[in-house]
Amino acid sequence: MIFKLKLQGLSAYHIAHQLNLQNIAAPKYYRYIKNICKNEKYAKPHDWVECVVAAILENPVYTGCVVMGKSRVVDGKQCDVDKKDWTIIKNTHESIISQADFDSVAEQLRQKSEKYNNRIRTERATVPKNILAKFIFCKECGKAYSRNGKVLKDNAYRPTYYCSYCNQYIPQKSRKRFSQEELFNIIYTAIRLQIDVFVSQRDRFLKNLSSNSNENYRNELTIEAQNIKKELETILVRKLKLYDDYCAGIVNEENYRLFNQSYDVQKIELSRKLEELSDEISTLQSEHLSKYESISAIDKLDNQKELSREMLIAFVERIEVSLDQNVEVIFRYKDELDSLIQLNDEREGRLHG
Repeated sequence: MIFKLKLQGLSAYHIAHQLNLQNIAAPKYYRYIKNICKNEKYAKPHDWVECVVAAILENPVYTGCVVMGKSRVVDGKQCDVDKKDWTIIKNTHESIISQADFDSVAEQLRQKSEKYNNRIRTERATVPKNILAKFIFCKECGKAYSRNGKVLKDNAYRPTYYCSYCNQYIPQKSRKRFSQEELFNIIYTAIRLQIDVFVSQRDRFLKNLSSNSNENYRNELTIEAQNIKKELETILVRKLKLYDDYCAGIVNEENYRLFNQSYDVQKIELSRKLEELSDEISTLQSEHLSKYESISAIDKLDNQKELSREMLIAFVERIEVSLDQNVEVIFRYKDELDSLIQLNDEREGRLHG
């Protein structure tokens, strides 16, 4: 009956539906009621499903053959063997269908498979990469958002994004699907606003940098740093002189250790102050901005007019969609932004203080 329905043009899904309508026992339940299988989990009737029908349509055993070598163990794992490598022994039992009917069904399946594969190849060539992959997640269940869509007749691809897990397994938490245009606009707008914040802080830094008060302050720090370097050189000379006096017996060992230790303490303190001054002076130069990865990324991507994978990689850590459809974009470089804002606040406080 299954092969007859297939030859009439029905799909495996519709054949399974017909078998269920006629209350024909599915294979595992049939084996149980015939005492071929005694496993109690098959004691209750169950429906035919598409994959079972498809497996029957491809099985040559119904033509009176025995098929062996469908799988083999490779490196301890059970692996399927290509059909052309199966061992088929013919005429081992009475056939249920003719070889001609089986071959006709096989040709139908081959043509259907070829048509499907051609369509998939065409779609894959048309469908753009999912730029949100590994970025967007459901805040409720934590699973990645899915993209689903079809290539239309005009070769346009209009996908939607949704949480497939919540929609399938948690119906009460089901949420709407976002069109790609809607979701991209939300994310791009959020990134654009974040870029504008960075740009405003960068411009604020450069404005403060160009002020006369800032130039005077930088000169003061430079002079102070030079004086510390001179003090460090003086301490080095004094340590060498102390050592010479110790070797000549002018200074005893106890005094040598005492003065030498005092010089070391002074050296450590002055070196620390010099390092702080050097850091402070560097923040008063435009080159300081090059230390911020975020500013470098903005310089490259500030002019982009639409969402791109490069923009996501540069600025976004993660995107989460909550149950109320709120899209939260979690950004990279939060510490850098906070640091730049603090630096600008301190600079302006000093300049206007």
